[in-house]
Amino acid sequence: MDAHHVSALRLPFELITAIFILCLPLHRRVRAHPNRTPLNLASICTQWRVIALETPELWASIFLEFSDSYGDDSSQTDSVAIAALTMMALWFTRASDHPLSISLLCSPETDLPRDLLTQMVAYKHQWGRLELIISAADFLAFNEIPGPFPLLSSLHIQVAGGARAVSNTRTTAAQSSVSPNLRALQVPNYTYSISSPDTPGLSLFPTNLTALRLGCVALQSEITTGGIFGPVFHFMPHLLHLEVAVYFAAPRLEDTAKISSTSLVTLRLNNDIPLDALIAPALQHLHVRILSRRTPAVLTDFIQQSQCRLTTLSLELSDDVPEDILFVVLPLTPALTTLILAAPAPCAVDLVMRCRTAFLPGTAAAWVPHLRNLLICEWPLTSNGGDLTSLYTRWVALLESRPSVAYAELRIHSEFESDAVIQYPGQEIAARLQTLNEKMEAIRIVTKRFTWPEGAEDMELVGGLGE
Repeated sequence: MDAHHVSALRLPFELITAIFILCLPLHRRVRAHPNRTPLNLASICTQWRVIALETPELWASIFLEFSDSYGDDSSQTDSVAIAALTMMALWFTRASDHPLSISLLCSPETDLPRDLLTQMVAYKHQWGRLELIISAADFLAFNEIPGPFPLLSSLHIQVAGGARAVSNTRTTAAQSSVSPNLRALQVPNYTYSISSPDTPGLSLFPTNLTALRLGCVALQSEITTGGIFGPVFHFMPHLLHLEVAVYFAAPRLEDTAKISSTSLVTLRLNNDIPLDALIAPALQHLHVRILSRRTPAVLTDFIQQSQCRLTTLSLELSDDVPEDILFVVLPLTPALTTLILAAPAPCAVDLVMRCRTAFLPGTAAAWVPHLRNLLICEWPLTSNGGDLTSLYTRWVALLESRPSVAYAELRIHSEFESDAVIQYPGQEIAARLQTLNEKMEAIRIVTKRFTWPEGAEDMELVGGLGE
């Protein structure tokens, strides 16, 4: 490069540093890839390399994934382990004393590379955020790591594929005595049973949490739905973000009084039943799974009685979803900026068509005038994945009809291992997507097989609980 002709090289060191930091993924899950920040910035020229290496914030986050795709090939497995250990050591050394954000995600039946946890222990005083989806064996090994963890503020720990054997095992790092600054805790595998209003089983968790995610709250005896929320809000008075999966193992008593939370900002539920018992006037972000045709009425009653101004609404729909749900709910959410809709394959195409109808001038254009982010999630229900052409076509048409949307995402999930179940967009659709991409802030398709455009997995709009 010629410094006399490239103005970027004449920018002050501090300004280039700030620009580099802004190049990181929104939620700081930094993938160690040569085409992504920070490695790509360090490869441009000598000056940028020096700046990148002297900016510890660029190296304070690392995201590593491990799968069993190599099977019994021990040489490949060893190679992956060595690369992971080398990369982590390089990252942590360059991060200096900054708090570390570490994401380690394993597929089911896959263990972490040997010695990786040992290497992490050497930096436990710098752990700031941990996101661990690991095997049961690795979970038990992690649980043996002694504290303290003075900087740990966010912990997400989950056994890949689920494991009943460790579902009620207390997580050492979640104790306030060893993690005094822990504010966000996600333990999706943890299950506790509410046997009475006085025994909610919450004593395992710190009282100063602002974000909590529990995998299952099972009601083992007759109790009101309010019996879930009352103890939680009482035990954790600073709670802002809550996600719970509620299952009723016994008859549910009718709620005679509603539980109110004046501070709750985020609520994620696996069904609509708990909404009957709750009022949350400060709520901004709501996710609910719609299981029956009664849900729209429950949802609208909750929004109206809470008088909350939702900015994010996420609806997980079944194939029995009422056709008019968007027309019923959207008029009650005038402040909405983000809409997330998830549906199984048989009704995903219909859902996109309903969105387009709802977004016609005079309807949702007036109902949700501030809508900027639209995410559609679909999951095939058959091993061949079905034909995605109709879904792609209608999704693109939807975006073309709503030019005010700045960020759009189509996420296709498949529980099947065959890559063949997920099809690439055809040439015509790809061309229309490219045109949209030039007009919007971001547009992407995310699947197990590919992302469009390449590298789009870094454009994560919706982060974890409380992010």
